[in-house]
Amino acid sequence: MNNKVFGLVLIGIAMPAKSIELAILEWEGYISSFKQDFEAYAISKGKDITLTISEDLDNEPVYITNFDDMFHVLRSSKADIVTPTSSFYNREGGRLYNLLVPIDRSRLSNVASLPSSLSESMYDLKDEKHFSVPLIGGSYGLAYNASYVPAPSSWEVLSAPENKGKVSMTDKLVEANGYIAAIMAGTNPKDVYDQNNVDHDKALKILQDMRGNTTKYWGGMAMPDDMKSWHYITTYGFGIAAANSEGQDWKMVIPKEGQTLWLDTIAISSSIRDDKEKLEAAYFLIDYMLSGEVQAEMTRMFGSVPVVTNAKEHWSSEEQQRFNVQSDEFYIEGNLWQALDKRTSNFYELLWNQAGK
Repeated sequence: MNNKVFGLVLIGIAMPAKSIELAILEWEGYISSFKQDFEAYAISKGKDITLTISEDLDNEPVYITNFDDMFHVLRSSKADIVTPTSSFYNREGGRLYNLLVPIDRSRLSNVASLPSSLSESMYDLKDEKHFSVPLIGGSYGLAYNASYVPAPSSWEVLSAPENKGKVSMTDKLVEANGYIAAIMAGTNPKDVYDQNNVDHDKALKILQDMRGNTTKYWGGMAMPDDMKSWHYITTYGFGIAAANSEGQDWKMVIPKEGQTLWLDTIAISSSIRDDKEKLEAAYFLIDYMLSGEVQAEMTRMFGSVPVVTNAKEHWSSEEQQRFNVQSDEFYIEGNLWQALDKRTSNFYELLWNQAGK
């Protein structure tokens, strides 16, 4: 075959895309649950992108469990994509910003589906640049077992004496329980992030009663087998989704006193700032995670509230009734968890410990 013909043959053959590997540092399951589907989708678009789980300093797979561990993994350049909680950005003087690159939202078509309450939020804003986009969120809310009790209207069911042994809450993020006690003591949900706004004595008594009613504490999420006999729990939504998938009948309510909201985000490590191909793959992944189809599935899996307004288009009519929360009405920025100063963080830790005595 002469050189000219050989060249024409090469032109007619699609050259394989360069293989890109993205290391993911996540709250467990957020992105890795979609690994197979994403990689297949990438191939359909002519891209070869593999997702891996980040490793710690001992080269063991690692997930986010707290700010400090996440920060150390990022600083060691062992992650390309990370999913920080919104309150992490301005924690400890905002040092996380140094390990991230600003997000160019013009490279993400699906940001157009963010509700204005999220697209205009400022939790990750530095020097007029955003360093993330929302990924998944919900409330640290109140849920009830509809097989046993009617819908409550107030957080008070957690501390009511008749519910002793029928309540469960987490013992891994104790300030979130402190927020509930503060709200019940009269603090506006937007103001619980400053200890000066909280009536210590009232909040302590409420938290003592809550802890006294608790039959068992859970860690990352309540387990469905445990939940069968419980009446009320605090939840991020994950346990509810898991229990209901096994035939239980748990439902969430918005208490009349209000509630706090959590938001986990997706951001890009500064370690790939100058790697054009990895950076392109990172934006491709982020846009995929913001699609209505993926957000709809995240709600099914995690009991979360979608961060885009078009997720409902991918639910059945029954699901639309079950997931009856409008993203644009739900995400009120003032209610999002905020970074605590050291004094307020210590205040809530002490409050929790005092309530357990």
